[in-house]
Amino acid sequence: MTTDGQTSACRARQSPRTSSTRYWLVATVIGLLVFAVSGTAAWAQTAEDALRIGQRSPATGATMMGYAGAGVAGVADIGALYANPAGLGFYETSQAAGTLRFLNASDDARFDPIAPDDPTSSTQAVTDVGIDNLALVYKAPTERGSLVFGAGFNQTATFERSLEYQGTNSLSSITDTFLPPVGSFEIDNGDILFDRSTQRIAFDAGAIEFFEGDFEDGFYPFLQAVAPGTEIQQQEDVIEEGRLNEINLGGAVEAAPNLMAGLSLNVSFGSYEFTRSYREDDVFGENTPDMYSVELGDGQLLRGFDFLDVRERISSDFVGVNARGGVSIEPTPRIRLGATVETPTVYSVEEVFGTRIRTGFEEGGELEGGSIDANEFEYRIRTPWRFGAGVSVDIVNMRLMADVEYVDWSALEIRSDAVDFFDVNDEIRREFSATTNIRGGIEWEVPLATLRGGVAYQPDPRDTEIQLPGGETTDRTKTFLTAGIGFDLSPQLRLDVGWMQERFDDQYRPYASVEVPGEFDDDGNPIAITAPFVDEEIRRSTVRIGLSYNF
Repeated sequence: MTTDGQTSACRARQSPRTSSTRYWLVATVIGLLVFAVSGTAAWAQTAEDALRIGQRSPATGATMMGYAGAGVAGVADIGALYANPAGLGFYETSQAAGTLRFLNASDDARFDPIAPDDPTSSTQAVTDVGIDNLALVYKAPTERGSLVFGAGFNQTATFERSLEYQGTNSLSSITDTFLPPVGSFEIDNGDILFDRSTQRIAFDAGAIEFFEGDFEDGFYPFLQAVAPGTEIQQQEDVIEEGRLNEINLGGAVEAAPNLMAGLSLNVSFGSYEFTRSYREDDVFGENTPDMYSVELGDGQLLRGFDFLDVRERISSDFVGVNARGGVSIEPTPRIRLGATVETPTVYSVEEVFGTRIRTGFEEGGELEGGSIDANEFEYRIRTPWRFGAGVSVDIVNMRLMADVEYVDWSALEIRSDAVDFFDVNDEIRREFSATTNIRGGIEWEVPLATLRGGVAYQPDPRDTEIQLPGGETTDRTKTFLTAGIGFDLSPQLRLDVGWMQERFDDQYRPYASVEVPGEFDDDGNPIAITAPFVDEEIRRSTVRIGLSYNF
């Protein structure tokens, strides 16, 4: 491997960091104020962020969760405000209800840095307990027909998951990705101006170094702390937390005999937090002091890579409004048909994010740069329209239900008054497609109880599956398996218990595959590093226990 014609021995050359403290302060402020908007904002606000907020659970409440949320045909349940508001019209009494939620989420991870023959595996689990929903339904007295009003609070999605992995890698390092590409930095009167704040942070922390002599000689002037080809240990903890909720106000009316029409206004809100703690260690001692050095402005010399810590955090709060309308009709006493439409939700998102890097050296101590709370940004997410249809059929003491829901994810959009998200929105239009979500369930009345079961299927909206070495792909399609049971504790009081397991595969990459600037093979071609990846199997199991009181 060569670096613009230089041998790897050039890694030992020192870089005089002679700029004043005032310069470092000014440059850091410029990096955080300017590049937080133009550069790293794109790191925090991505197509994946928009999709995460736009997707949601197929069901809410203990009863509807039991049959996978298949309620578009119309059901007299507190979940009608979430599935089809027209279902409120089938209530025969007023009702107050609430549900508790118990969540367990597990992540089976397989770390594969490509080179080792024995990839490492680990399993992480998180638990969560809270209120799933609260609702009040009022059936107004009428001489004919039905008029019902409802108000509710529902949790519609959870982001809880945890990932942990560890392994060795000789093919790449995260420090490779910190090197600024040729043409993405400027030297102004001895000051280095980077295009992205993460490059500035990495430089401040000594994870990359600038060599003034190489720059003056016309060579690429930066080196990464981890020497290419050396074997290092990589490990990481990733935690995702948060949930999405809805507050619903709605009602339903019998617009004609056996025809219910309903409407709900919904305020959707929630929070999301992503925290990663990434570390690289020179456990085999291959990065010796003569291979890399950083000279500080006071003449202090730091030599030899020992370890690197990267801490990143994204914290988002969001709120949006939409409307949901539907109809439900009974063409025969045993058949019920329904249809719904939901307007786009426009979320206002407030986000705090940042990066902190700390580098340890074999000789001389440590350097640190950045902050995990350095940047604040506000933007908007507009979700697609949703269209649904459903049918239910009563057979003796059994009800069969099925729903379909159409969502065109290519219409998902990110907007901001400060930043043009053209590239992100173009990515969404190119790589996201329309999906048809499917839900099916059964409710069976037996002596003393009601039994339920169901399945829901949410296809991955991404057109371009991630291609892995060996020809494998990652399909993030979600499958939900559900079951439930209900008991009448008294003529007015009812207990319902529901269970749902969410299953999907995912893939996590701690950093991107990049071409290393200034490094070429023997044929003069740029050398590209291949980033490691972690295959994940996600399982979220939720138990909901609900009580409802009719009056």
